[in-house]
Amino acid sequence: MARPPSKKAPALRGRTAKPSKRPAKGRSPRRQADAASTSTPEAAKGQQGQRIGVLIDADNVSHQHLPTLRRFIGETPIAAARAYGDFQGRLSGWRAFAQDWPELELVDQRSYTPGKNAADMRLTIDAVKLMAGANPPTTLIFVTNDSDFTPVVEDAKRLGVRIVVMGERTHKALRSTAHHYLNLTELRERMDSEEQAKSDPRAALAVLAQAIRELTPKTKTKALELLGQFEKMLPDLRFGDLRPTRAAAP
Repeated sequence: MARPPSKKAPALRGRTAKPSKRPAKGRSPRRQADAASTSTPEAAKGQQGQRIGVLIDADNVSHQHLPTLRRFIGETPIAAARAYGDFQGRLSGWRAFAQDWPELELVDQRSYTPGKNAADMRLTIDAVKLMAGANPPTTLIFVTNDSDFTPVVEDAKRLGVRIVVMGERTHKALRSTAHHYLNLTELRERMDSEEQAKSDPRAALAVLAQAIRELTPKTKTKALELLGQFEKMLPDLRFGDLRPTRAAAP
């Protein structure tokens, strides 16, 4: 007995397979590019007489930047210096670095509720308390890569507080809201170069040579003459290949 012809299942229309958005196996998610400084350290530090508050989001800033931050602050009076995070757990490495900065208080804040960043909330509350205190800081330094602090930064600006933001991949919204933004890696490199120039005259001349190299063609000839005078005054110090050649001048 012949079998009846089999019925094909109707094709589903309007449904197409969507490509997976997950990264290929073995590939790490793309890292956000570092954000360059939009201000100079001198401008960010401000005039004498400043009284600063330093609030550090330890969840997304490395403790390796603490020495740079402390050098930047120098002898400026500090209203408060605090870092927020889970220092009993994955951020335990902060404790050793904080020992070299006695004024820095580590505020141990754990997140007991999934999806809620307790450290961010505590930092925001403390920022408001500092501004509402009897002797508020004239400058607040937020060390973070996060954009969650944009609203409290805007409130602080309305109260007349100078805002300095420091980080590496700080969100554009927070960078544009602050008065000054400094990339921590750039800040460290700049301060290292300045210290080397103070202790080594050759390094200072190298900085001068680099500045001359960046001059416009119209002023380069006079700059070369000035460079020659420096070499006569300091015969033991030579620029070597850092010295611009006269062939480059018009």
